Amino acid sequence: METETTTRIISISKLPSQIQRREMFFDLGTQMISECKESNNFESKIFASLDQISDSSILQECMLGFTKALVKLDDGDSKGRIIPGLLKLVENMKSKERLYEESIFLARRKLVDIYKSDGDWINAAEIITYLPSGMPINNVVTSDAEKMDVYINSANKFLQLSDVSNADLMLGKAGQYLKDMKENSKLLNNFKFCQAKLLDMNGEHLKAVPKYYELVSTNYGNDGTKLDILKLLIKSAVLAYPSEYRNEILKKLSNSQVLQKSNLYSIVQKMSRNQLVVMKSIDDKVTKIYNEIFQFKENTTTNLDEINAKFCYHNTFAISLLFENIDIDTFAKLVAVDKFTAIQACTNLITNNFLNAYIDQIDNVIIFSHKTLLNASDSQQKNDDSQPNQKDNDSTSLENIDSFDTFFGSTSQTPQNVNEPSYFNDQYWKITESHTNPASINTDFESGDLLEMVEKVANFVKLAQH
Repeated sequence: METETTTRIISISKLPSQIQRREMFFDLGTQMISECKESNNFESKIFASLDQISDSSILQECMLGFTKALVKLDDGDSKGRIIPGLLKLVENMKSKERLYEESIFLARRKLVDIYKSDGDWINAAEIITYLPSGMPINNVVTSDAEKMDVYINSANKFLQLSDVSNADLMLGKAGQYLKDMKENSKLLNNFKFCQAKLLDMNGEHLKAVPKYYELVSTNYGNDGTKLDILKLLIKSAVLAYPSEYRNEILKKLSNSQVLQKSNLYSIVQKMSRNQLVVMKSIDDKVTKIYNEIFQFKENTTTNLDEINAKFCYHNTFAISLLFENIDIDTFAKLVAVDKFTAIQACTNLITNNFLNAYIDQIDNVIIFSHKTLLNASDSQQKNDDSQPNQKDNDSTSLENIDSFDTFFGSTSQTPQNVNEPSYFNDQYWKITESHTNPASINTDFESGDLLEMVEKVANFVKLAQH
């Protein structure tokens, strides 16, 4: 049955001028939109009317006019009518994509613009994939630079949702434009920043550190962004596997005045001196440290074990500097985690070539070699294709940390002896077990300089092994 709209379409199609026909189809679409309160009614009415038309060129012109009418709607009404309307149009036109190619491109281009303005980068990335680069659509050219920017922003959104898998997928899409964007420093730095955060969230902290450093060495971002990168840099360095590269970074960071703004600064101070870092109880200071590492997860008493487990890699290395071997139960108590977590941390370091050691679970002992710290991080960095000039960048980046002290107005030299928070100085080591006589040992250990603990701990271990 022929509808009123169909009759008008047929009437317009008889006009000899293509320009006039397109203008009339646009006017018809605008009128239909104004008459339909809901977008679904508009699309239903359109496709019901087009079912009666067989001329493909008229169908093409008519749909283009209707699409342009919908695109021209005021952006303030975008979420209510434009987005659902355009999505519905695209969905219905996909079955005849070649016929309606221009209309589909136009609808998708408008959707990308709306999603970008709304900060909906995930949906923008999904749609922009279908837009050809370099083709003018409604006087807008979709460039490779725009696609890369949308993919990076989409990856950042997924990281905010802790969706590492999709963030990695989006960053991979952005990465295909790296070669062509080598002169676009802003895009390249945005990519590196997102990549560093992705590695960070994925637990690959040692790989994230040099990427944060490279950003520090450039004039990237505003003051707030610079401080954010520095804080992320500290967090990655604190949580990274022990290595000579990490130690160099920690020592440099520990001498920076401006970095005292980070809640992890005291941790850096201790780690740079190869001291144990163990949390005794949840208090305000530990809560701040926990929040900076775990991004504001709800605190409970069980999270004390969680944060000590994060420091277990560093503490394992610190203990390896003192002993050729140590009882596993004693080792677990020194690093303040359960036995399974302690063994797992040591195993991971050994497996990933960051520690020369052997775990003898029959005799319940860990045997360390004289050279416990390997250069595995250096070999990883050399094999990292995305970081080909790492060695050249390191010295510049490390020196640039000093310039941040001046840049942010902190010119005084960092004192060599920083006041330690109270939770580092409490007497909390209560080790009372002995293999032969449990009552023979009752020694308190402080979490101070490990070199000052050597005699106490070594004597205890000797007694425990007799």
